[in-house]
Amino acid sequence: SPIALLESRSDGAKVPPADVKIVEGLILDYQLLPGVANVLLDYVLMSNDMKLTKAFIDKIAGHWARKNIKTVKEAMELAKSEHRRNEKLKAEAGKRNRNRSTFRQGQKQVRKDTLPKWLIDEQEKTNEQTPVVDEEFERQKREFEAMLQRNKNNGEV
Repeated sequence: SPIALLESRSDGAKVPPADVKIVEGLILDYQLLPGVANVLLDYVLMSNDMKLTKAFIDKIAGHWARKNIKTVKEAMELAKSEHRRNEKLKAEAGKRNRNRSTFRQGQKQVRKDTLPKWLIDEQEKTNEQTPVVDEEFERQKREFEAMLQRNKNNGEV
């Protein structure tokens, strides 16, 4: 029975009431046979570091009920195929992550933030004012040079 399986997995310790409730749900709500429930519990314990997570168990139980799993053999085959599929996905994800990190090492990341409108407007005003200041500066410079030239010609310098 599923309760006996949980007791054996915990070295004879008493099964917590929450776990008993999970087992009752598997048999009553999902109408899984005790042998199929045993396979499901064993699969979850092995793949989830000996933790029984109700949401995870409910997802798998719903999946198995929809697939109309009735025998222990069918349950074991499905559990094995799911395990292989999950291992394959983990391997592919790890490979993808390694490729991404290698790619990123060659790239220099540049942060691109959008500037607020008020700052853009202020910069545009500054850019518009700068040529005016430059023109004024150039005009004064020419006047000064002309004055120097006149003084030089008059012999004052």
